[in-house]
Amino acid sequence: MKRVRLHLALLATAVAAAYWPAFTAGFMYDDRFFVQENPSIRQWSSVPSYFTAPVVSQASVRWHGIWRPLRSLSFLADYKLWGLNPAAFHGVNVALHLANVFLLYCLVLLLSGNAAAALAAALLFALHPVQTEAVAWVSSRGDLQAALFSLGSLLLFLKASGPRRGWAAGGSLVCLALALLSKESAIVLPALAMLTGWLSRRKGSEALVGNRILIGGFWILAGSYFLIRRWVLGAAGQCPYWGESFWTTAVTMIRVAGDYVRLLVWPWPLHVDYVYHLSTTLLDWRVIGCAALLAALTALALRDARRTRIFAWAWGWFVIALLPVSNLIPITTLLAERFLYLPLIGLAGWAGLRWGECHRPRLARLLLIAVLPGFAGLTFIRNLEWREPFTFWRAEAARSPGSFIAQGYLGGLHEQAGNADSALFHYTRAASVEPADPIAQAGLSRVNTMLGRHGQARTALDRWLTLSPNDADAWITDGIARSGAGDLAGSEASFRRAAALAPESPNAWRNLGLGLRDQQRHREAADAFTRAAGVGGDAGAAMQSLIQAALSWEQADRIRAASAWRDALRFAAAHRLEVNRGFIETRIRRLEAGGVK
Repeated sequence: MKRVRLHLALLATAVAAAYWPAFTAGFMYDDRFFVQENPSIRQWSSVPSYFTAPVVSQASVRWHGIWRPLRSLSFLADYKLWGLNPAAFHGVNVALHLANVFLLYCLVLLLSGNAAAALAAALLFALHPVQTEAVAWVSSRGDLQAALFSLGSLLLFLKASGPRRGWAAGGSLVCLALALLSKESAIVLPALAMLTGWLSRRKGSEALVGNRILIGGFWILAGSYFLIRRWVLGAAGQCPYWGESFWTTAVTMIRVAGDYVRLLVWPWPLHVDYVYHLSTTLLDWRVIGCAALLAALTALALRDARRTRIFAWAWGWFVIALLPVSNLIPITTLLAERFLYLPLIGLAGWAGLRWGECHRPRLARLLLIAVLPGFAGLTFIRNLEWREPFTFWRAEAARSPGSFIAQGYLGGLHEQAGNADSALFHYTRAASVEPADPIAQAGLSRVNTMLGRHGQARTALDRWLTLSPNDADAWITDGIARSGAGDLAGSEASFRRAAALAPESPNAWRNLGLGLRDQQRHREAADAFTRAAGVGGDAGAAMQSLIQAALSWEQADRIRAASAWRDALRFAAAHRLEVNRGFIETRIRRLEAGGVK
């Protein structure tokens, strides 16, 4: 037991050292939508919507094809505990990763009875560079949670034939349900449990194998989840097949699978956006090479199935765990490093189990010493890149010149910094790589406006509207452009369309209010400002909307104006906002006395 505690302490130290830069990192990439600007993680009343309305509650923008209520719930808990402190959010991710490392240690120890084998497996899993995306990116918490509950479910499944069989079986099913509510990739856990049970029988350890009734419960629960998820989301997939063809997607995924294997053994360079030119034929030499590699590994696994079963289990785990992201049901990404978080357990488990059975321990020890420090160093370096947006996206653009995503994010960062010329350069590069990228066209429309190039701005805006006709931000931008050109009626129509597309957007209602005020329609403007304040978002912005509503009511109805000013005072007190209370109270008195100003 003392040895196990020593191993756990070593694992905790290794994880803390490799992921230390994460504690000083900010929010990155899509964290803006899922955390920073997401109003649904601000109040407990939003919790039911995580389960019933994920399109509008998972992020600050409408995000289709995602149903991960436990991830949103964890973000809500984080926000309530320490606000929008990125160090705390990153700390939770690192803690979840460490918990998964501990659980993998327990799994290999249970399967092998060898603490050294368990330590080797856990260290490889903990320090492999490909894990960095899942751990360092706050929005990828669902991968960590799904792995946590999957490993917990699997450990309880293997214990379900022991003296506390009922408790173990029930706990295993509960953990499976929690894993499924964390991320859909956990749907393959029943198959992984059967595979691991098969491995555990290689030495006659039947007591470790869960019973058939429990396996049946696993499949029923997974099937029920699939049906419920499809009912909630309205579709099984996130998007059409790549290249609008199942065949093109399937052929391209052969290459993707080969790259996943490569990342296991040679995890550098790492990307957040892997750029693929789609393959349409099996005669593509890249497809042939990857298919040959996959066939060889499968042949080795089939051969091993009649021997030690260790490699057969590892390869089977890897293949099964990748099925949810194989694009059989289409998703919006071909390859992502975070998708390897759960499949990597197969490689780590194989390495640990082989370590435990190696007849040349000195050689095995030397291999471990040679590999792990290098992996730890690469993980540390990758975490340094994940700390700061400019560093991250510059590295990504250098490694992936064909990544329009990297160029678009660099354009956005320069735009936020006020560097219009640099922003224009990167947005233009993004649009040249992918003309159908709405983010690039949106950036070009904004930056060209900043530079006074209104013709180019209008052209880019029209392309943006064509590419994303249901994007509320596009219509808000169109409304602002039309207002600047003096087309007040057209501006109002665009703002109303934005509000109809995103009724939860305070920006849409606020701009509509400003447009109506410009037309001297103060009563309608006040209603729009009040709606903007009531749909959530930043408390300061909501306060400004309430003030604008009160000012508009002064031009339309002094009694309603006085009431609106009182509402603003109550809102400021409830949210502890600093306002000029004396100024507001003076206005209320003048309104009640019959004055307007």
